[in-house]
Amino acid sequence: MRVLYCRVGWQKFYEGYTDDKPIGGGGYNVYNIGHESFNFKEYDGKYYGFVQANGNIAIEKIDNSLSKNDEYIEDVLIVWCSKNPEKGGTFIVGWYKNATVYREHQAFPDNIFGKRYLEDGDIYNILSDNCVCVSEERRDFPIKHMGRNLYYFGEKIPVEDVLKYIEKYEREEDDYVNRIESIPDDIRGEERIALTKQRVNQSVFRERLLAVRCKCALCNIDQEELLIASHIKPWSECNAEEKLDIENGLLLCPNHDKLFDKGYISFDNKGKIVVSSKLKTSSINGFRIDFKEEISISEKKSKYMKYHRENIFKK
Repeated sequence: MRVLYCRVGWQKFYEGYTDDKPIGGGGYNVYNIGHESFNFKEYDGKYYGFVQANGNIAIEKIDNSLSKNDEYIEDVLIVWCSKNPEKGGTFIVGWYKNATVYREHQAFPDNIFGKRYLEDGDIYNILSDNCVCVSEERRDFPIKHMGRNLYYFGEKIPVEDVLKYIEKYEREEDDYVNRIESIPDDIRGEERIALTKQRVNQSVFRERLLAVRCKCALCNIDQEELLIASHIKPWSECNAEEKLDIENGLLLCPNHDKLFDKGYISFDNKGKIVVSSKLKTSSINGFRIDFKEEISISEKKSKYMKYHRENIFKK
């Protein structure tokens, strides 16, 4: 079996440049943010992985039938590994199945790079459409014998044990999806599956927002269990990427969430609050709405907010 073990910095989600930045993983990450920060962010159904290779990846060592002239190798299991910054030791943090590994760095397609809106992070050397990022609290499978290597061909690692771990983790995750919430018996078939996945993904979406800022965007409420992950563009109108994009989200307290969800407040392109003329003065006073309120808003978030103003906001 073709297997490649890749060392990266320790990160919770590996889905972009937020407060969730890679720790360790090489000298580059000391003063910069490594490209692996995006290893588990989906772009049009694909995942563009990066491992620092200090040159090219010697793919002929993955499969000795290849020569040094081959540019890539397909059908490789990539095992992403990282050193736990608190406990020490190197552990599996995720994997790509059926991946393509390139000898040299590849430039991102223009349509993908445009979505990342970055000045760097424009290269990758591993590509897959089947990946799993292990939740931080469950990263308990140790990887030994890598030494200080950034990638390792696994000669001394029992691949059978790794495969058993992957199979067990994926099976348990599937079981979790099946029991995460009680779904009414009258919801069946595809509708039932869709609702389960929606609830699981909503939980993931909320975790990502909490990792960036654990506080209501409009007030000082910072008690985690009281905060609601609100989609700017409604879930039902989103494609797969938009549903989990934290730029399409706001953390709000229950009062502000209800006002935003019902279209009684929104925000302009600069993040300044906009209040609906349909909201009664008594409600404005009761909710203590400050017309000078502003939120931090990125260029991408402003596009979602435009949708909210044009389709949800009560003018």
